[in-house]
Amino acid sequence: MKPGVLHRGIAVWLCFVIVSIPVWAETNSAGQVTAVTTASSRNSHPVRLKEEVNPNDVLQTDRSGRTRVTLRNGSILAVGSSSEIRVVEHDADSQQTVVQLNAGRVRSRVVSITKPGGKFEVQTPVATASVVGTDFYTEYVPASNTFRLICYSGVVKVVSSGTSAAHTEIVHAGQMIQVGANGFEAPQRTPNALQQDSIAQTTSESGDMVAGESHVLRTILIGAAAAAAGVVIGLVTTGGSSAVQPASSTSSSDKKPK
Repeated sequence: MKPGVLHRGIAVWLCFVIVSIPVWAETNSAGQVTAVTTASSRNSHPVRLKEEVNPNDVLQTDRSGRTRVTLRNGSILAVGSSSEIRVVEHDADSQQTVVQLNAGRVRSRVVSITKPGGKFEVQTPVATASVVGTDFYTEYVPASNTFRLICYSGVVKVVSSGTSAAHTEIVHAGQMIQVGANGFEAPQRTPNALQQDSIAQTTSESGDMVAGESHVLRTILIGAAAAAAGVVIGLVTTGGSSAVQPASSTSSSDKKPK
């Protein structure tokens, strides 16, 4: 096989391998960390910006911690301080998402669910919140075994957990609901101060980011792949030109003036 053909074959193969990296990187990923402050961890290790989050990963924050995760379907989980969540399941294709809130607070900005059987649930030992596309805040305090939900937009269905006779309430935008020792309270209007406080407690110090950031890593890798491919192809092309150029130069230098 001629060296030129071999080089071109290697270049094509490298391009294929490099461009495929983003696909491999996201195969098991539920999303990506798009904002984080100190005192935040993933599976008991310090979490970093742009770090991938996989199903069953546990995210924790301390008293000063904040973490935001953009899921693969564009939904956003904004984890407040002193909180712990577990991303139990996230399938962007079938629109199946289950998040377990073990303690603290999380704000969920959910994209519209359009596929049959699709769901987005935030589970706690007291109650489960499910939506088809909305913006809401969920809080669970293990010490008192109490649950609070604030609906910013859309509609949220809240169902009691751990009982044979399930209790269900529908919470609309501008309303909140609490579940405590006395069971479910009726949905009521959310006081403006309480709503603003809930938003402040789940907003990272770095400010809001756009929802499409979950694929920043993929974009960077694709850009790097394209650059690497260009370099490889450039080297192969340059190598081929170098092999021809000396012969042409030599031929010209050998000519004697008339």
